[in-house]
Amino acid sequence: SNVRPITQLSDLNGIKIRTMEGTIPVATWNALGANATPMAWSETYTAYVQGTIDAVELPYNSIVANGFDQISAYCSTTNHQYSQDIIALSASFWESLNESEQALLQEAADYAAEYQIGVMEDTEEVFIDEMAANGCVVNKITDFTEFIEATEFLYDEYAEDLGDIYTEILEAVGR
Repeated sequence: SNVRPITQLSDLNGIKIRTMEGTIPVATWNALGANATPMAWSETYTAYVQGTIDAVELPYNSIVANGFDQISAYCSTTNHQYSQDIIALSASFWESLNESEQALLQEAADYAAEYQIGVMEDTEEVFIDEMAANGCVVNKITDFTEFIEATEFLYDEYAEDLGDIYTEILEAVGR
């Protein structure tokens, strides 16, 4: 953000934040009090520099790789989204494998997932240090209670759109 650090829910009030183009990201940021501004990625840097938007949502690696740490006053860790790499294959391919091959592939996928989480954790502080060196003040929100409460209604609102995966998501996050 170039307006203020986000430390509590009210800090988002009125901030024009670039979001991905999608109903759930827009609804989430609006529920949090921001002015969600869906925008193509290719337009984001220029819009941010020109003040068309006040903030962007990006992971640390993208902030640094795209130079946003050099043009941003603040970086607030909101933990609103976690992006990961996905290993996907068709059901027909999976079913064409024997049990041993399936087990081996699953073991490799589980290892890759744990490894990726470790890499992200290990590099987080490196990115934070680089952002700070470029003058961007980094803060981590520690109490998400009011953020969760402000967006709670979205679960039910989008449950039908998500279909069966909704239940699986809730189970995965312990809800």
